[in-house]
Amino acid sequence: MAPTARGAYRALLRAQRALFAGDTRALAAAHEQTRAEFHKWREVADPSLAASLVADALDTATFMRQSVVQTVRNERGNFELKPDPQLHFSTSKVPEYVEDIGEAARLAEIKERRRGAGKE
Repeated sequence: MAPTARGAYRALLRAQRALFAGDTRALAAAHEQTRAEFHKWREVADPSLAASLVADALDTATFMRQSVVQTVRNERGNFELKPDPQLHFSTSKVPEYVEDIGEAARLAEIKERRRGAGKE
């Protein structure tokens, strides 16, 4: 059975609920955007275009479930990332705490210089 627009819509809403759990503002914005896009394309008569739009929506829901994370600001004002085992990159080593992006980039640069110095 071919996927339906209703099924794709529900898949997107489920992915958004999982991704934005605890962030009501982001969840409401995502739901509103999804509603607006589906409303915009509701009169599509071409079956191939409709199938393409449904496939795109399902791909987006899958991407959101498997590849997108939301960071949360901790009590020190820094962002934390807690990878979910369902995510594609969750097997990669993710630092538990990074002071800020600039500090992380500076540390990466120092490590790279040390590696380069060891080769000489």
